[in-house]
Amino acid sequence: MPWFLPLFVLGLLSWLMYGSIESYAAKHENPLWNRIPVLVRWLPVVQLFIMAIVRLQALLNRDTEHLEIARYFGEGSFSTSDLRLMITGDGGGELMALVVTIFAIQSNRLPSLSALELHLRQTFRVRMMLFTSFLLLFSAPILFPESAYYRPETFPTEPVAAMPSLEHVLPLVLLGGLIMFVGEMFAASSMFLGGKRVSILVLKMRIKVVLLAALALIWLTSEVSHAGDWLANLPDRSRVLLVVIALHLAVCIGFNIQPAVGQNAELKHGVGKSKAMLVSGAVMAFIVLFITPWHVTAHGALGSGIGPVLYATWMTSAAVSMMVLVQFLPAIGFDAAPRPEIWWMKIVLTFSPLILVPFTQFAVFLVPAVWIALACGSVVPWYIESDVTSPKTSFVIYPLLTMSVACGFVPLYSSQPLLSALWFGLVPCAISCIGLSLHVKSLRQASA
Repeated sequence: MPWFLPLFVLGLLSWLMYGSIESYAAKHENPLWNRIPVLVRWLPVVQLFIMAIVRLQALLNRDTEHLEIARYFGEGSFSTSDLRLMITGDGGGELMALVVTIFAIQSNRLPSLSALELHLRQTFRVRMMLFTSFLLLFSAPILFPESAYYRPETFPTEPVAAMPSLEHVLPLVLLGGLIMFVGEMFAASSMFLGGKRVSILVLKMRIKVVLLAALALIWLTSEVSHAGDWLANLPDRSRVLLVVIALHLAVCIGFNIQPAVGQNAELKHGVGKSKAMLVSGAVMAFIVLFITPWHVTAHGALGSGIGPVLYATWMTSAAVSMMVLVQFLPAIGFDAAPRPEIWWMKIVLTFSPLILVPFTQFAVFLVPAVWIALACGSVVPWYIESDVTSPKTSFVIYPLLTMSVACGFVPLYSSQPLLSALWFGLVPCAISCIGLSLHVKSLRQASA
């Protein structure tokens, strides 16, 4: 079914516009229009379910016109142990996608949201569908490989490899969990008018995200330590890349984007707001432009000399350009967030590795630089705007700068520069998040 995957991609693309589709359909009293949002919601789920059924049928019948059957089993009789391939092979990605899509369209029914009004629950579902579709579209070339659509005449006539082991399931479990729970954080962080009830829910969401992010980083450390130069062998370890990107989104949204919604609300009108926004953007751009070339050069995969620096500069320039281009969005109505200009800069910078990775796998080196940039950019307004009380420099600024410098330099002397940068990059994010959160809490208590 060569047409099936393009249709699935179209279904996910419709999820990106689901909010507009649902609003437009609600304006019509025609029953047909009322069914269109339901069709759009369930189309990817039905497609994934059919894909899983077709794969299971091929496994039960030992149909060698399916690549995995020809590669691992060949002709013969079905054995119960063969069912393991449903989760360890390409079917594992399909089942994971099925779970996260069902979770997204049913997210408005989560028990934790039961106290919210109907329109807030529906908004939550729209944002969950948006985040999930974006991640699945990015992951589609890996979760749904092109090899599954090769002509059967090119398949091996005898088994050529052993069935993948159960350890291949772990990255899919981590990826699925991160998509679902980071999606919750993303949905909550973009519901700016949800009030305190949404803020209370976010605390529970953050615990799940932090635990999953910790597990993902531990697994990544174990995987990379045994894989050697995993970036050079990325076609064989592509699921590692998906976990890195999902971990990146978990850290950015969990430690910066979502906490900043409440923190920026305390900045009030802002005396010196324009200056703070300019300096914050310049700081984030400088950090990304400065740190990324160092880490790419330290890795050594692109050789030595000026080559790695030019390559990294191209990547960082693309990320910074996207950050600058979104500054017009608040002027055309996308201004619900506190400090919408800074919020859009952070969102685009967060998703920039995701956008650039399809063009180059080395875009993952943007990840630690983005973490540091977001952490440092968040504290800038608190020290520039004159009508707010600044946090103690000994509690926020000094530790933040120290660990940011460490994250920049330590990977230069490590055999795994990216992995070292990820571990050290977590610390500035935590310092910024915890320091500003405690400061905002003390300000609210003082004004109560």
